[in-house]
Amino acid sequence: MVVGKGEESPFIEGKQPVTLNPSWESQMKSDPKGKGSIVSKIVSDLQPPVDKYKLVFFIFLLHGLGTLMPWNMFITAKSYFEDFKLGENYTIKTEVNYRGNFMQNIGFASQIPNVLFNWINIFVNFGGDLTTRIVYSILLEIVILIITVVLAMLDSYEWPGIFFWATMTSIVLINMCNGIYQSTIYGLVAALPPKYTGAVVLGSNISGCFATIMSML
Repeated sequence: MVVGKGEESPFIEGKQPVTLNPSWESQMKSDPKGKGSIVSKIVSDLQPPVDKYKLVFFIFLLHGLGTLMPWNMFITAKSYFEDFKLGENYTIKTEVNYRGNFMQNIGFASQIPNVLFNWINIFVNFGGDLTTRIVYSILLEIVILIITVVLAMLDSYEWPGIFFWATMTSIVLINMCNGIYQSTIYGLVAALPPKYTGAVVLGSNISGCFATIMSML
């Protein structure tokens, strides 16, 4: 059927020629700057920018490494805590056996605050952008790790109880910060292509391998 130029559409106001082309894109106006249709420009704008030299991928890999590094460092230091700092030959005898179930106590002191602050950071709106949460979480973790190193350098022979509770307090605080840090990183990377989520997971795996190798040396 040949449609004449004078035929009009009964459903469109005004006199407009009927087109047999079903493509709506062909009817879009061209970009006045001569760069193609507006649709093609929108599609090109939706394409993610090029990750030159894989820097963004590497940054998220480092973040993944950092999210589990505190936990891995504490759980691989079993001999340091139980046989040295709280060992029978290195501390005075006390009524409380701080050495027994020490690793189980680390697990509770780590996972409960981590899960709690992960939940709070995800479901409770308390303000602050993602950058602020990441930066301050990392800074607080660094401060707590410095305190942990100082405790390792001090002779705790006469005060094993103080050392035990100071260590547990530092573990609780560092995992509170880490809970916010973890959920913020995964929330940030969720808006990017899937390979960057893979970078965070890869960094977490490298963190565990690194801590294990260091404990063996």
